[in-house]
Amino acid sequence: MLKASLISVVDDDPFFRESMRRLMRSLGYTVEIFPSAADFLASSRVAETVCLIADVHMPAMTGVELHGHLIHAGHPIPTILVTAYPTRESDHAP
Repeated sequence: MLKASLISVVDDDPFFRESMRRLMRSLGYTVEIFPSAADFLASSRVAETVCLIADVHMPAMTGVELHGHLIHAGHPIPTILVTAYPTRESDHAP
C-alpha cells in the first residue's frame, strides 16, 4: 500500500480538477485541489506537497510561473504541467 503522499492539483477548470483528484485518489494518494496558483500558495499544504499537477494556461499566474515561483521560494516540488492545447500555435488561438 502507498503511503499517504500529498498530490496538489492546480487548475482553473473544475472538471479537470475533479477528474484528476479522483484518478490520484484511486491510485492511493491524498489529493488537494486548488482553482488557482494564488489559492495553492496561500494554503498550508505547499510544504506537504510531494507532487504538483498544474495547468500551463491559467489566469493571473500560469503553471510555469507557479513552478518557477516555488523554486525561487525554496520549494522545488516535482511538477507535472498539463494543457488542453495540443500545439504551441494554439497558444495564440482566439
